Amino acid sequence: KRVKYKEKPIIIFGKNGQGKSLLADYILNDTKKIKIDIDFCKNKLNFHDFLNECFYKKTITMMFNNNNKKNNNRKSLIIDDLNYIQQNDKILFRSIIDWFKNDKKRKNYKIILIVNRLSNKYINLIYKQCFPINIDLSEKDVFFLINKYVSKNIPKCLFKNTGNNLTLIKNHI
Repeated sequence: KRVKYKEKPIIIFGKNGQGKSLLADYILNDTKKIKIDIDFCKNKLNFHDFLNECFYKKTITMMFNNNNKKNNNRKSLIIDDLNYIQQNDKILFRSIIDWFKNDKKRKNYKIILIVNRLSNKYINLIYKQCFPINIDLSEKDVFFLINKYVSKNIPKCLFKNTGNNLTLIKNHI
């Protein structure tokens, strides 16, 4: 079913450069995306305060809108590279895990988590509550996607030099 992602979060996992973030952006293209990612870690923002500001805080426009629930469903959350967060910002990682376990309001929003590995017990607990998407593209798959959606004039050496990393190829174009 195409709307399954509305029932519970999606977790996209696979090797680096396989297009996990691109897929998440595509799936949530009709929403206002809130991102927790490497830049969020660098800025050292408080996770709960940030979510309260983005999702839960009432604004003056919401007061005059009769369809608040519909507007809330148009927001989404992408947690991009939960493995990076787990390794580099323990406080943020713990906050995400606690929020995921305890915040019932999170079910009002579309959520996608992106991970490289399912090697952490807390990430595995989240995995069990999500719809999983495993991305494992072959060289042929990467070549097809780049030629179809990016450009047909990509030199073959770029594929070899980047190890068929979709993200690196896209960034080099």
